[in-house]
Amino acid sequence: MVSCNTLQVHKFTEPAPSAAKQTYNPPPPSYSSDPGLADAAFNHSSKVTEQKPGYHDDPQIPPTYGTPQSYLGALFYRGIQIPDPNAPPAPLGTMKVPGYDPHPDFEYMQGAREKLRKEGDSRFRIHNENEVVVPLTRLTLQQRDALNDYFVAKTGADLETHMGEIVQDFHLKEMLKALTFGPLMFDVYLLKTCLSREMRDEMTLAEIILNRDHDDLRLLMQAFKQRHGKSLVDAIKDAALSGKTERIFVMALSLQRAPDDLPVDRNQVMSDVETLAKAAKDKDDIPFIEVIVNRSRPHLAAVIETFAQTQLKSLSKAVKKVFPFTSRYSKKALLFIVNGVKPWRDAKMIDKTMTWVGTNEFRLVWRVIGVHWDPRRLGAVKSVYEMRYGKTLEQRVSTIKVSGRFVESLLAFLKTSQAASQHVEGKGKGKAM
Repeated sequence: MVSCNTLQVHKFTEPAPSAAKQTYNPPPPSYSSDPGLADAAFNHSSKVTEQKPGYHDDPQIPPTYGTPQSYLGALFYRGIQIPDPNAPPAPLGTMKVPGYDPHPDFEYMQGAREKLRKEGDSRFRIHNENEVVVPLTRLTLQQRDALNDYFVAKTGADLETHMGEIVQDFHLKEMLKALTFGPLMFDVYLLKTCLSREMRDEMTLAEIILNRDHDDLRLLMQAFKQRHGKSLVDAIKDAALSGKTERIFVMALSLQRAPDDLPVDRNQVMSDVETLAKAAKDKDDIPFIEVIVNRSRPHLAAVIETFAQTQLKSLSKAVKKVFPFTSRYSKKALLFIVNGVKPWRDAKMIDKTMTWVGTNEFRLVWRVIGVHWDPRRLGAVKSVYEMRYGKTLEQRVSTIKVSGRFVESLLAFLKTSQAASQHVEGKGKGKAM
């Protein structure tokens, strides 16, 4: 398998004026039809008030270390606040995250790197490669960003470049990229990877592009163009995807979907249902693409409910019958949007990667990484998974047989306690984990 190694430094080399002037502050997303489900996954966050170490028993943080930086605005992506990728690296000696000194973590990672270098290809190597990834899951996005800046200042290379050259397991390398790039730049990396001839994956492209907030897609398109010098739409057109799949992606990236905060027009809902019912009889897939891609989430939820009531079958079943096997990627892309209204979509998709003949290791790793960014979303998916399958997601992952020994790190993503510290940091009271 070929991994795209061109994306090594997750900070942009030039500032983007349009991105710097905008501040995205969307309301907290809901990932469940049961509001209490997502809240339950986050109900302990307000209790975190004390300083906790990253992964040291007794971190020595100088009380007078540097001066905290001030931020004029905040960027949100995938429902969480992210560091500004256009911000210059913090100068050495500057406290980028209040209360967090990256020096002890830098020393730990340097020690782990030296240990791996000495071990060569010994049987203990994979376990110790996990020791590089697992501790990073205990830091917040902002702390990892500060640690990355510290690596650049001390070594001339970012954290992923410095540590990635010593980690051999491919999936652990992917996890290291995710943790050091952050959600926005890791999605940019995945887009480039999954559009390549060697690693073509239209389903992963769908999971990154479809059913996303417009603010997320704007940031994603800006970051992709700035990183790769080509618009995302042009990259999709040049990738020789199937015609209908390309149309779905380009339509989604045109940002024509109605805002979710608009009232649902019942007349328009009935009109869409009638259009889809006729298209189902005629085996015409174009109306399905237009309605499912361009309607707001509340509107689409109403269409799904009304279609089931009036046609005596689900919209999902209608999509499956209209799209032939030759259009299976288009069908899966639309079903991904339709099932996004249901809270168990992500739980079911993660489970599917473990129930096929042989675990689909790439998608398993990428899906777990994708769901872990937002603590509310992670909590909701884990709760739904346990209710649906009668076991925890951690228990299921721990039983899979994979070619590499990366399960330890994968479980760390699922067990991350990042939710608490991120909640506090959002109020300007960030503490190191």
